[in-house]
Amino acid sequence: MQRLSPIVKDAHDDVSAALRSARQAGGEVRIAAARYALQRLDRALELCRIDRERHSTDRQQQAGSWGRLDRRAGCSRGE
Repeated sequence: MQRLSPIVKDAHDDVSAALRSARQAGGEVRIAAARYALQRLDRALELCRIDRERHSTDRQQQAGSWGRLDRRAGCSRGE
């Protein structure tokens, strides 16, 4: 199984707990537990998206830094 990020693992644990509570409860409590589980999952997905964008930006900035260093050293890609 693929290793999960801490954000996704926490959300998975929260959703699992909320769904267990929903199964044991009834009526309005079940609906509230299901809503809570969906909110936690939605938040985890949003945090993962933000984290992925941040890492993508970091990699782009790092690649740009290496490019500047290469140009200063008189190198070009492929040398």
